[in-house]
Amino acid sequence: KPRRRMISIKKVSSIRQAKITSQNAKDQEFMLSLWDRREHKCQYCGIPLDDEPEKWMFHHILFKGENKYKHLRYYEENIDIVCFQCHSISHSANPSQNIVLRKLNKIEYFTKEGLL
Repeated sequence: KPRRRMISIKKVSSIRQAKITSQNAKDQEFMLSLWDRREHKCQYCGIPLDDEPEKWMFHHILFKGENKYKHLRYYEENIDIVCFQCHSISHSANPSQNIVLRKLNKIEYFTKEGLL
């Protein structure tokens, strides 16, 4: 029999795991609050969304993973509720012109607000 290769799994410290768990709870609370106040349709294409929110429906216009935008993680103005297809397109190498313009407008808005 051919020998199977073991896949290594990165271990996370208990302190890091607690931080991740806390962050996930804060994310969920924020997203549910936002979901309750907004229409349940894609803000880009208008398609109706399911009644129950999914994490992928919440798109950070200025990506929370980029260090210069981390502080905007919980700003409602930085979140769009979108369908799966539009969310995928927004993270692609060739986002639509509408998505690029929306991002540029948000950069201008947050700059005027003194947040960038």
